[in-house]
Amino acid sequence: MSAFTENKGVFKLSSMKYLLMLCMLINSTLQAQQIVNYVFVGDKGVTTNVDEANSFIIVKKYGERFQRLDYKINAPLVKERNYSDSSLTLLEGSYNFYNDDGSLIETGNYKNNLKNGSWYHFDKQNNLISEKKFQEGILLNTISDFSKKKDTAKEVNNRNEREAVYRKGNNDWVKYLRTNLNRKVVLQSIKGGNVYVGFTIDSLGKILNIYIKKSVEYILDEEAKRVIEKSSDWNPAEQAGKKVKAYRIQPITFVKP
Repeated sequence: MSAFTENKGVFKLSSMKYLLMLCMLINSTLQAQQIVNYVFVGDKGVTTNVDEANSFIIVKKYGERFQRLDYKINAPLVKERNYSDSSLTLLEGSYNFYNDDGSLIETGNYKNNLKNGSWYHFDKQNNLISEKKFQEGILLNTISDFSKKKDTAKEVNNRNEREAVYRKGNNDWVKYLRTNLNRKVVLQSIKGGNVYVGFTIDSLGKILNIYIKKSVEYILDEEAKRVIEKSSDWNPAEQAGKKVKAYRIQPITFVKP
């Protein structure tokens, strides 16, 4: 702890340069999104003094939607929220809340500022604790006994006559990831790690609903999402001769020399 305290100013200054570099990198590589704001936050709120900062907020714009990401400095994601307005007052779309270790603890969707659909709660071992179903803010029911309930993604894939595949199969997917992943970003990270990205492959083979299942830190999370988002279309899954949605969780490992 003493080494961290003595070098606190240097540590935080490094974080500031790191964040500025990320903003330039993402703006130049992702046309689908635009970073519209980012701020440092300290114990007393928003600050321009990097020595006081212990977290930061990124605001992005996707079409007409706005996304807010809350991170601790050089640490995993804390919250991801989506809004329909630039003032970030009307929650619309996915909401994800994370444990201190970056694992997903709660996920669900908002509709016009009200919880809607299924909301899932997990423990730190990624075990599903409860499922709550809402209809525009009204709790319909809660499920907490999953002894007879299979994992949703596995259940879907097990029913498929054919799983979703990238081009000719898994080897092509691995080749794509190896070719397109920018592993140099790990040099700007603290220690690297394993990011888990969840996504949906729809009945047309399009990748949708990309989210972080297990966060490490901002720069690595963003690169992991970027490489998934950049992927070309997949061959969709089939069930009983009909093309259906499929769900995947892709681990991406960043090793720092």
